[in-house]
Amino acid sequence: MGALIAAILLAALPLAAAAQGPGDLEAMAASNALYEDGRYEQAARSYQQLADKGYDDPALYYNLGNAYFKQGDLGRAILNYLRAERIAPRDGDVKANLDFARSQTLDVLESNEAPFVRFATGLLLRVTIGELGAVALALWLLFSACLLLAMIGPRHWLAWARPVTLAAAVLLMLGGGALAGRLYFDSASNEAVIVAEEVDVVSGPGSRYTPEFTLHAGAETGLMERRGAWARIALPGGSLQGWVPAADVEEVEAPRAAPSP
Repeated sequence: MGALIAAILLAALPLAAAAQGPGDLEAMAASNALYEDGRYEQAARSYQQLADKGYDDPALYYNLGNAYFKQGDLGRAILNYLRAERIAPRDGDVKANLDFARSQTLDVLESNEAPFVRFATGLLLRVTIGELGAVALALWLLFSACLLLAMIGPRHWLAWARPVTLAAAVLLMLGGGALAGRLYFDSASNEAVIVAEEVDVVSGPGSRYTPEFTLHAGAETGLMERRGAWARIALPGGSLQGWVPAADVEEVEAPRAAPSP
Protein backbone atom coordinates (compact mmCIF):
# COMPACT_ATOMS: atom_id res chain seq x y z
CA MET A 1 0.00 0.00 0.00
CA GLY A 2 2.83 2.39 0.85
CA ALA A 3 4.48 1.74 -2.52
CA LEU A 4 1.15 2.36 -4.26
CA ILE A 5 0.69 5.69 -2.48
CA ALA A 6 4.26 6.66 -3.33
CA ALA A 7 3.68 5.87 -6.98
CA ILE A 8 0.50 7.96 -7.00
CA LEU A 9 2.30 10.83 -5.28
CA LEU A 10 5.24 10.78 -7.67
CA ALA A 11 2.92 10.68 -10.66
CA ALA A 12 0.63 13.40 -9.34
CA LEU A 13 0.04 16.37 -11.59
CA PRO A 14 -0.49 19.78 -10.04
CA LEU A 15 -4.06 20.67 -9.18
CA ALA A 16 -5.86 23.58 -10.77
CA ALA A 17 -6.48 26.48 -8.42
CA ALA A 18 -9.69 28.41 -7.94
CA ALA A 19 -10.03 31.53 -10.04
CA GLN A 20 -8.60 34.73 -8.58
CA GLY A 21 -6.94 37.52 -10.58
CA PRO A 22 -6.06 36.94 -14.27
CA GLY A 23 -2.39 37.56 -13.54
CA ASP A 24 -2.50 35.04 -10.71
CA LEU A 25 -4.07 32.43 -12.95
CA GLU A 26 -1.33 32.94 -15.52
CA ALA A 27 1.34 32.67 -12.81
CA MET A 28 -0.30 29.50 -11.48
CA ALA A 29 -0.36 27.97 -14.95
CA ALA A 30 3.31 28.88 -15.44
CA SER A 31 4.16 27.30 -12.09
CA ASN A 32 2.27 24.15 -13.04
CA ALA A 33 4.20 24.00 -16.33
CA LEU A 34 7.50 24.17 -14.44
CA TYR A 35 6.34 21.33 -12.20
CA GLU A 36 5.24 19.17 -15.11
CA ASP A 37 8.61 19.76 -16.78
CA GLY A 38 10.37 18.42 -13.70
CA ARG A 39 11.83 21.79 -12.69
CA TYR A 40 10.70 21.40 -9.12
CA GLU A 41 12.96 24.00 -7.54
CA GLN A 42 11.81 26.71 -9.96
CA ALA A 43 8.19 25.57 -9.54
CA ALA A 44 8.48 25.83 -5.75
CA ARG A 45 9.85 29.37 -6.02
CA SER A 46 7.06 30.34 -8.40
CA TYR A 47 4.34 28.83 -6.18
CA GLN A 48 5.87 30.51 -3.13
CA GLN A 49 5.79 33.91 -4.83
CA LEU A 50 2.06 33.44 -5.40
CA ALA A 51 1.55 32.49 -1.76
CA ASP A 52 3.53 35.53 -0.61
CA LYS A 53 1.21 37.75 -2.68
CA GLY A 54 -1.81 36.46 -0.79
CA TYR A 55 -3.01 33.84 -3.31
CA ASP A 56 -4.73 31.64 -0.73
CA ASP A 57 -5.88 28.40 -2.31
CA PRO A 58 -5.57 24.74 -1.27
CA ALA A 59 -4.37 23.74 -4.75
CA LEU A 60 -1.49 26.20 -4.47
CA TYR A 61 -0.30 24.80 -1.14
CA TYR A 62 -0.85 21.22 -2.32
CA ASN A 63 1.23 21.83 -5.44
CA LEU A 64 3.89 23.63 -3.42
CA GLY A 65 4.03 20.67 -1.03
CA ASN A 66 4.48 18.31 -3.98
CA ALA A 67 7.26 20.46 -5.42
CA TYR A 68 9.12 20.42 -2.11
CA PHE A 69 8.56 16.67 -1.70
CA LYS A 70 10.09 16.06 -5.13
CA GLN A 71 13.21 17.91 -3.94
CA GLY A 72 13.43 15.82 -0.77
CA ASP A 73 12.44 18.79 1.42
CA LEU A 74 10.16 16.84 3.75
CA GLY A 75 9.66 19.64 6.26
CA ARG A 76 8.33 22.20 3.80
CA ALA A 77 6.30 19.52 2.02
CA ILE A 78 4.44 18.68 5.25
CA LEU A 79 4.15 22.38 6.10
CA ASN A 80 2.34 23.14 2.86
CA TYR A 81 0.17 20.03 2.93
CA LEU A 82 -0.99 21.17 6.37
CA ARG A 83 -1.73 24.63 4.98
CA ALA A 84 -3.77 23.05 2.19
CA GLU A 85 -5.59 20.86 4.71
CA ARG A 86 -6.65 23.90 6.75
CA ILE A 87 -8.46 25.34 3.73
CA ALA A 88 -9.76 22.03 2.33
CA PRO A 89 -9.93 19.65 5.33
CA ARG A 90 -11.73 16.83 3.49
CA ASP A 91 -9.66 16.81 0.29
CA GLY A 92 -8.61 13.22 -0.36
CA ASP A 93 -5.46 14.07 -2.36
CA VAL A 94 -4.18 16.41 0.35
CA LYS A 95 -4.81 13.82 3.07
CA ALA A 96 -3.15 11.00 1.11
CA ASN A 97 0.00 13.01 0.41
CA LEU A 98 0.17 14.39 3.94
CA ASP A 99 -0.16 10.90 5.43
CA PHE A 100 2.53 9.55 3.14
CA ALA A 101 4.91 12.43 3.87
CA ARG A 102 4.35 11.95 7.60
CA SER A 103 5.26 8.29 7.24
CA GLN A 104 8.72 9.36 5.97
CA THR A 105 9.61 11.46 9.05
CA LEU A 106 12.19 10.22 11.56
CA ASP A 107 10.54 11.49 14.75
CA VAL A 108 7.57 9.71 16.31
CA LEU A 109 5.68 12.36 18.28
CA GLU A 110 2.46 11.37 20.00
CA SER A 111 0.08 13.67 21.83
CA ASN A 112 -0.82 12.88 25.43
CA GLU A 113 -4.31 14.37 25.04
CA ALA A 114 -7.27 12.24 26.04
CA PRO A 115 -8.70 10.15 23.17
CA PHE A 116 -12.02 12.01 23.37
CA VAL A 117 -10.28 15.38 23.03
CA ARG A 118 -8.33 14.16 19.99
CA PHE A 119 -11.52 12.76 18.44
CA ALA A 120 -13.51 15.94 19.05
CA THR A 121 -10.71 18.15 17.71
CA GLY A 122 -10.28 15.98 14.63
CA LEU A 123 -14.02 16.07 13.96
CA LEU A 124 -14.14 19.85 14.36
CA LEU A 125 -11.23 20.35 11.98
CA ARG A 126 -12.97 18.42 9.21
CA VAL A 127 -15.21 21.42 8.54
CA THR A 128 -14.21 24.96 7.67
CA ILE A 129 -15.17 28.12 9.52
CA GLY A 130 -17.27 29.16 6.52
CA GLU A 131 -19.23 25.90 6.62
CA LEU A 132 -19.80 26.16 10.37
CA GLY A 133 -20.87 29.78 9.95
CA ALA A 134 -23.41 28.83 7.28
CA VAL A 135 -24.85 26.08 9.50
CA ALA A 136 -25.04 28.42 12.50
CA LEU A 137 -26.82 31.07 10.40
CA ALA A 138 -29.32 28.52 9.06
CA LEU A 139 -30.05 27.28 12.59
CA TRP A 140 -30.51 30.85 13.83
CA LEU A 141 -33.00 31.55 11.04
CA LEU A 142 -34.82 28.31 11.85
CA PHE A 143 -34.97 29.16 15.54
CA SER A 144 -36.17 32.71 14.82
CA ALA A 145 -38.90 31.47 12.50
CA CYS A 146 -40.11 28.86 15.00
CA LEU A 147 -40.06 31.37 17.84
CA LEU A 148 -42.04 33.86 15.77
CA LEU A 149 -44.64 31.24 14.88
CA ALA A 150 -44.91 30.18 18.52
CA MET A 151 -45.54 33.80 19.55
CA ILE A 152 -47.92 35.03 16.88
CA GLY A 153 -49.23 31.91 15.15
CA PRO A 154 -52.66 30.40 15.66
CA ARG A 155 -53.25 28.73 19.01
CA HIS A 156 -53.52 25.26 17.49
CA TRP A 157 -49.92 25.61 16.25
CA LEU A 158 -48.55 25.79 19.78
CA ALA A 159 -48.67 22.01 20.23
CA TRP A 160 -45.86 21.56 17.70
CA ALA A 161 -44.31 25.05 17.57
CA ARG A 162 -43.01 24.98 21.15
CA PRO A 163 -41.13 21.63 20.97
CA VAL A 164 -39.80 22.49 17.52
CA THR A 165 -38.58 25.86 18.83
CA LEU A 166 -36.90 24.13 21.78
CA ALA A 167 -35.20 21.64 19.46
CA ALA A 168 -34.06 24.48 17.19
CA ALA A 169 -32.65 26.31 20.21
CA VAL A 170 -30.64 23.24 21.24
CA LEU A 171 -29.32 22.80 17.69
CA LEU A 172 -28.46 26.49 17.54
CA MET A 173 -26.45 26.22 20.76
CA LEU A 174 -24.61 23.19 19.41
CA GLY A 175 -23.90 24.86 16.08
CA GLY A 176 -22.83 28.10 17.72
CA GLY A 177 -20.63 26.19 20.15
CA ALA A 178 -18.95 24.34 17.30
CA LEU A 179 -18.33 27.60 15.45
CA ALA A 180 -16.94 29.24 18.59
CA GLY A 181 -14.72 26.24 19.22
CA ARG A 182 -13.33 26.32 15.71
CA LEU A 183 -12.73 30.08 15.90
CA TYR A 184 -10.94 29.65 19.21
CA PHE A 185 -8.81 26.80 17.87
CA ASP A 186 -7.75 28.81 14.84
CA SER A 187 -6.97 31.93 16.88
CA ALA A 188 -5.06 30.00 19.56
CA SER A 189 -3.44 27.47 17.26
CA ASN A 190 0.33 27.64 17.14
CA GLU A 191 1.05 24.63 14.96
CA ALA A 192 4.50 24.63 13.39
CA VAL A 193 6.79 22.32 11.45
CA ILE A 194 10.53 21.81 11.65
CA VAL A 195 11.91 22.68 8.20
CA ALA A 196 15.61 22.09 8.93
CA GLU A 197 17.04 18.68 8.12
CA GLU A 198 18.07 18.29 11.75
CA VAL A 199 18.05 20.68 14.71
CA ASP A 200 19.13 20.45 18.33
CA VAL A 201 16.47 21.74 20.74
CA VAL A 202 18.30 23.65 23.48
CA SER A 203 17.25 24.79 26.94
CA GLY A 204 17.40 28.53 26.22
CA PRO A 205 17.38 31.10 23.40
CA GLY A 206 21.01 30.84 22.36
CA SER A 207 23.66 28.43 21.13
CA ARG A 208 25.38 28.50 24.53
CA TYR A 209 22.51 26.56 26.12
CA THR A 210 22.50 22.79 26.60
CA PRO A 211 20.91 20.60 23.89
CA GLU A 212 17.93 18.71 25.29
CA PHE A 213 16.87 16.59 22.31
CA THR A 214 17.01 16.53 18.50
CA LEU A 215 14.25 16.91 15.94
CA HIS A 216 14.26 16.28 12.21
CA ALA A 217 12.52 17.66 9.14
CA GLY A 218 8.75 17.34 9.23
CA ALA A 219 8.37 17.13 13.01
CA GLU A 220 5.12 18.87 13.97
CA THR A 221 5.36 21.03 17.08
CA GLY A 222 3.76 24.00 18.75
CA LEU A 223 5.35 27.43 18.38
CA MET A 224 5.17 29.16 21.76
CA GLU A 225 7.12 32.38 21.17
CA ARG A 226 9.83 34.05 19.14
CA ARG A 227 12.72 35.92 20.72
CA GLY A 228 15.10 37.46 18.21
CA ALA A 229 16.70 34.72 16.14
CA TRP A 230 15.26 31.97 18.35
CA ALA A 231 11.88 30.32 18.77
CA ARG A 232 10.48 28.31 21.68
CA ILE A 233 8.66 25.16 20.60
CA ALA A 234 6.69 22.48 22.41
CA LEU A 235 6.11 18.86 21.50
CA PRO A 236 2.49 17.63 21.22
CA GLY A 237 0.81 17.87 24.59
CA GLY A 238 3.40 20.36 25.83
CA SER A 239 5.36 17.69 27.70
CA LEU A 240 8.72 18.84 26.31
CA GLN A 241 9.75 22.35 25.33
CA GLY A 242 12.91 24.03 24.13
CA TRP A 243 14.46 26.55 21.77
CA VAL A 244 15.53 26.26 18.14
CA PRO A 245 16.82 28.80 15.61
CA ALA A 246 13.77 30.68 14.33
CA ALA A 247 14.72 29.94 10.71
CA ASP A 248 14.43 26.18 11.39
CA VAL A 249 10.71 26.22 12.21
CA GLU A 250 7.72 27.67 10.37
CA GLU A 251 4.13 28.21 11.49
CA VAL A 252 1.39 26.35 9.67
CA GLU A 253 -0.75 29.49 9.71
CA ALA A 254 0.67 31.11 6.62
CA PRO A 255 1.46 34.83 6.81
CA ARG A 256 -1.23 36.78 5.01
CA ALA A 257 -0.50 39.49 2.48
CA ALA A 258 -3.04 41.69 0.79
CA PRO A 259 -3.87 40.21 -2.63
CA SER A 260 -2.56 42.23 -5.53
CA PRO A 261 -5.20 44.20 -7.49
